[in-house]
Amino acid sequence: MTAPLKNAIDLLYYQEWQGKPVVLLSCTAGPSGGVPAVEALRPVLARIGFRPVERSISVPGFAELTGPGGFRAPAGLAAELADVLDEMANLLADADGHACACACAQSLAAGSTT
Repeated sequence: MTAPLKNAIDLLYYQEWQGKPVVLLSCTAGPSGGVPAVEALRPVLARIGFRPVERSISVPGFAELTGPGGFRAPAGLAAELADVLDEMANLLADADGHACACACAQSLAAGSTT
């Protein structure tokens, strides 16, 4: 973990972050998709009070997926993202007791900005 990242995490250690769900998303030029970095970060975030969702999103080969036309999502990424957002919505509903969290995550997964 880099020093700037650790410093940023330490600055987030406030009461309002306690129990808040967080999704971990990584992308790399290499084949790992950043999985080792995510797995190193997960316990640190949990220790300071965040609730990382069980699954994370990793996008390997990011350089090959970007170009003049923008980002070309690999097959299955939209479904994987929807699953992770559903898990986060469940954590939000548990944490806040708001039934609208599931609808919000579904709206995000569908691409809505409202």
